Amino acid sequence: MSVKGIIFPTTGLADAKPSLLYINTDDTLATVTAASYLNKVIPVYGNVFSKYQMAMVQTTDQGAVLLQISVAVSTGVITLQAAAGSEAIVLPTVANHIVYATTTGGNLSTANGINIINGGGIYAGLSGTAGTLRSYSATASRGYFEITAVANTGNTALVLTNAAQAAARTITIPDGGQTASSILLTNNATTQTIATGSLALTLGNITAAAGNIAATLGSVAAGTTVTAGTGVTATTGNITATAGNLVAGSSGAAGTVSSFPSTAARGSLKLVAVANTGNTDVTISNAAHGQATVYTIADIGAATGGLAATTTPFVMKSVAGAAAAGGAAAQSFTDAFCTTGSNVVGNWATQTNAGQVVKIVPGNGSFVVTSTVDIGAGTFNYIITK
Repeated sequence: MSVKGIIFPTTGLADAKPSLLYINTDDTLATVTAASYLNKVIPVYGNVFSKYQMAMVQTTDQGAVLLQISVAVSTGVITLQAAAGSEAIVLPTVANHIVYATTTGGNLSTANGINIINGGGIYAGLSGTAGTLRSYSATASRGYFEITAVANTGNTALVLTNAAQAAARTITIPDGGQTASSILLTNNATTQTIATGSLALTLGNITAAAGNIAATLGSVAAGTTVTAGTGVTATTGNITATAGNLVAGSSGAAGTVSSFPSTAARGSLKLVAVANTGNTDVTISNAAHGQATVYTIADIGAATGGLAATTTPFVMKSVAGAAAAGGAAAQSFTDAFCTTGSNVVGNWATQTNAGQVVKIVPGNGSFVVTSTVDIGAGTFNYIITK
């Protein structure tokens, strides 16, 4: 490999300062710019080089390159180098990589691990040609994070931007656990749906300023506040206060607790408060029971009515069709529920002889019914309270 030819300044310009040489080589730029490269051609062309010369040099890898000739006074070493205030333009060698400047003189590279700065916008693709922005992590073979555009309905832009932040923030996109997921928006024209999974607040509230919080399957936990709308609706499931209360209304704002039966269009059972004389509460509570008990509110046959109240525990038993053998006007019935302090009321359901009840005397474990006549064999209906 060598210098193939040198063209010197034309006649009359040999002493011009500066002057321009033309050097044709079959060497690379790295070889041409090595120290004493031109010293080897002095036997052929003579020592005609000076520091006032510039050379347009043809290289095999970079093409034509403009270089300055440097001559060391002490050693006589002649070197081709980048001109003062400029550098040789070294073109990149990695295909499909972004080219960036490594110096202010024009050196270019595509080496990895460098932060590249652009003073304006960066565009991936162009209208009609798709482009993506892709970021890889520091660990190999762990995928990448990509921003990819899809066609909008019209020729409009979707801009992702930030609000002013009071401090440094790191926002993480959680793993949705699904192949495809969507991001919830603070303002949306249609319904947004969390198809699977749960929405949990470690601290804070879920507030419906206008609308409903509905649990189609599941529950709404205690502490949920609905400031407007039609309420909290559980289409299937329960509304449960694990530790707390269910409150209907507030002081000065009426509220009703309604329970509906399983048959449609058959009314409901409601707990409705009316104003007391003072700021006092009415509490319905149970005494300790030794067994599961169901109490039924009887139909009073009127639009309005009241329940009897007592300051002591009050229990009642109803029996229909108690058998009587007859034989006397006074008939005894055994019932362990009865005591001498009980009240017993009743009447004959069936009787052989016509007659009416005169009196009923309770005792411990039994009571005696006295009629106007011996009614014979029959059945007796009664109620015992104590």
